[in-house]
Amino acid sequence: KLFAWWAQYLESNGDLESALQFYQAADDMMSFVRIWCYCGRFEEAISIANETNDRAACYHLARQLENQERYGEAVQFYGKAMAYTNATRLCRAHHMDAELISFAMYSNSEDMVQCAEYYEKTGENWDKAIMLYHKSGMVGRALELAFEHQQFSALQHITSNLDSSV
Repeated sequence: KLFAWWAQYLESNGDLESALQFYQAADDMMSFVRIWCYCGRFEEAISIANETNDRAACYHLARQLENQERYGEAVQFYGKAMAYTNATRLCRAHHMDAELISFAMYSNSEDMVQCAEYYEKTGENWDKAIMLYHKSGMVGRALELAFEHQQFSALQHITSNLDSSV
């Protein structure tokens, strides 16, 4: 705690280089990444976040990368931070359809439905929309889409899960 306190003191006095050393000694990776981002040294921040997998550091970095319009990298770090709502929001906003499903599957039911609706609106990836509706508990909507778009493998998967729960 003393290292962290001293690092904060040094940072408040503008001595960022020394503050970095003490944040590292205090194992405060979020502050370490925050200073690198503040200095515009995103590659260093990315390296630290990748090495440590510190969720707070990854989240902070993702927010900064999003502000820099580096959306692909931001999505990656939102995922590492387990901030799936933010990851799916960015994926939908920037049409990162391939990445969307992997984050949507870990999201809450509300996000899953939003992602399924997004896939529906694109008119592609019906299997993904069906899977998300099914996983979110909207089995009726999943079945409706499976029949409507002749997604028989998805239909088989849904019905086999219904059979096992009876």
